[in-house]
Amino acid sequence: MKVRGYRIFYIEEDASIKDIIDLIESTTAVKMALVIKNSQLLLNSSVNLKLLKKYSRRYKKELVFINPEPVNVDQINREGFQIYENLITLERDLPLYTERPREVYTGEELYGGGSPSLAKSTGKRWLLSSLYLFILLLVLGLVYLYFFYPTATVEVKPVIHTASQEISIIASRDQNRIDWQNHILPLHQTQLEISGEKEFRTTGVKEVGDETARGYVRFINESQEEVEIGAGTILLADNGLKYRTIEDIVIPPTRVDYLMNVPVGMRAGQADVKVECLTAGSKGNIGIGRISSLEKDLPDIHVINPEPISGGTDQRIGQVSEDDLVKGEGLLAEELKSKLFSKIYQELSGNYRIIEESISFTDERYEFSHRAGEETDLLTIKGSVQATAYLMKNNELDRLLTRIFQENMPENLQLLSSGINIDTIQLEEREDKLYNIKIRVNAPVMTLIDTNQLARNLLGLDLMEAEDVLEGISDIEDFRIESQSSRLPAMGFAIKVVVNQPEEKMVFNLRD
Repeated sequence: MKVRGYRIFYIEEDASIKDIIDLIESTTAVKMALVIKNSQLLLNSSVNLKLLKKYSRRYKKELVFINPEPVNVDQINREGFQIYENLITLERDLPLYTERPREVYTGEELYGGGSPSLAKSTGKRWLLSSLYLFILLLVLGLVYLYFFYPTATVEVKPVIHTASQEISIIASRDQNRIDWQNHILPLHQTQLEISGEKEFRTTGVKEVGDETARGYVRFINESQEEVEIGAGTILLADNGLKYRTIEDIVIPPTRVDYLMNVPVGMRAGQADVKVECLTAGSKGNIGIGRISSLEKDLPDIHVINPEPISGGTDQRIGQVSEDDLVKGEGLLAEELKSKLFSKIYQELSGNYRIIEESISFTDERYEFSHRAGEETDLLTIKGSVQATAYLMKNNELDRLLTRIFQENMPENLQLLSSGINIDTIQLEEREDKLYNIKIRVNAPVMTLIDTNQLARNLLGLDLMEAEDVLEGISDIEDFRIESQSSRLPAMGFAIKVVVNQPEEKMVFNLRD
């Protein structure tokens, strides 16, 4: 709903100033009209108005308030805000403001001309004139004191302490709102599926042949006729490997040697030819004489390699091992579970805190791109898992813990606006869908400084005496005195004590 371009937001009675700041931060609306139902608590606090002014400027929002209850309009206007009595006055642009009635005196009222009795009584007229003169002199005296009486400003910086508490609360899945009295917080259950994939290098190694071994063999022909050996003839080595000729050759026949026409011996025909191993790799490299037969025997034909067969090389390639499958499944499972927090924050806008002890995983499924023994350098694993967890809303938890923290604090301490910090959370299930939660928290606090009492203690002291007094106060970390003279004023109104707090740790006041 919009009125004059302002989007209307209804603020519940139990809302705090932090809830309004969260709304300013999260909404996309630029012009916001806030209908406040607990204005006496929210709008009559200058600290709250300053915080709203700070965050509206930070997020570039234009705020107006709508509230029929009586509030300090001057205070709201001083902070630069406008307040309307209802939506009708907002539509007509008729904001509330405070009119200070002017006192108008006529000449007759001042000198008694409007009253017959005063006109006839000179004594009363003189008394009235004297009264006005006294008031005038008093005003002039006060003006003199205000503008010309020596003043002093004492700025003190309080010591910031860190206070720790162990707080016990109850969480319930059946609770929809915070139970402030019994310290019960709503507990939300969520279930979601997380999926993903992971790729990594395999660790298994397999050697396969790369280059083929090559060399020469020698054929020996003991027959009386030449023999042709065609390319592709298969030869056998003594280790069972096969080789083939890569050329056609002709082996000459056996020849008789004569000496003076007398036979003195016979010389078998010989021929060399190139061969290569049918199996690629280093296993095809063999020594001299290892090739000794043909796959298909030829009569009177023998073969041998007179030199080593070499040149065969191997190549190492990746292979999936059983360890790769086990390791990959474990790595992906760990990665999926670690994505649970970011998944919940992404889907639920980050306003929830996960109780880690409540997380459980079921229905884990994984698929692999290759099986064990298959050749590959990269293995891809896809998987999914069902996750169940209990969550608490951050703003609900923060508000309840802040309330309890303040209730447990001594009266002389004050919580700063940076709020509490959660150290640990422990969840313990009990009966009836209830859980005990123990939370260890810490928060910055400061001791309350009574500025009026401090000003009275400094009246009429010289600067050195005042410094001694301030240094003797253990709750003051640092101070600075600005005075127009070497001695502080003797009148209380002339001494202004200012408590300087860190901007990021301003005093926190909880509003329900």
